[in-house]
Amino acid sequence: MKNVFLPKISIGVPIYNESENIEELIESILSQVGIDIHEVIFIASGCTDDSVKKVKYYVKENPHFVLLEEARRTGKATAINLFLERASGDIRVILSSDIILDKNCLSHLIEPFRQEDIGMTGAHAVPVSNSIDFVSSLNRVLWGVNNQFNKKSPKLGEAVAFRATIGKIPCDTAVDESSIEAFFSARDYKLRYEERALIYNMCPTTIRDLVFQRIRIFSGHLDTKARSGYSVGSMDLKLVAQATFIYAVKNPHLLVQIFCLCALETASRMIAFCKYYFYKELPPFIWQTYKKK
Repeated sequence: MKNVFLPKISIGVPIYNESENIEELIESILSQVGIDIHEVIFIASGCTDDSVKKVKYYVKENPHFVLLEEARRTGKATAINLFLERASGDIRVILSSDIILDKNCLSHLIEPFRQEDIGMTGAHAVPVSNSIDFVSSLNRVLWGVNNQFNKKSPKLGEAVAFRATIGKIPCDTAVDESSIEAFFSARDYKLRYEERALIYNMCPTTIRDLVFQRIRIFSGHLDTKARSGYSVGSMDLKLVAQATFIYAVKNPHLLVQIFCLCALETASRMIAFCKYYFYKELPPFIWQTYKKK
């Protein structure tokens, strides 16, 4: 008989003003199959919209749902630390509040933990929007290249799972998943990208917001490297170039978008580098919100 593997799962969902998206995420959590969800902990940080009201409805209907409220917004990392302090599951899962899960997502995300040397896993993000506008096409290329890259060198985000051996992350990090990666890599655990674990991700709708997002993320990666010595996989430009080339060969009809995204990413990284090293600007751990779809 196949060995039964059903660890207790604690899910954490940091929330800041996600009223338009949070119900779809919760419904997708409730539809998961093949896993034991022990608890779902929502951390609402200084919300000024109807997010808390909508979450409270689900908390009332589901005994394993918990809502923690912060009076003011203190950053995603602080919310994650509140989750880690409260969670009791064998495996911890952190979900961004602007995603939707495929019904088999979490079962695929948890399965690798059968192996004792796996410390952290990450899902395969696909833009939720099927719009044909230019920014939407850039987002599709970005996440397509990201998927190609992760097959070789996992850089995990948006929906991650990890063992219950980490107590907290730096409260002022701008890239929480990278901080968790650094923790497990330093302890010789392996990272695993699960391409079958699909999530549908809300993305920026303007070039300006996409650029600001890329600057913030790369600044965060520079800061993580400076603090811990850990470099996320996407800091290796050779690997990024290889993944981009393979994606371009598979999608020649997207060459214009691929070229534009490469230019945008290069500019964003240069700006982030200058901000961090020359102007000594630390990456914001409480970042501006923007319209997503």
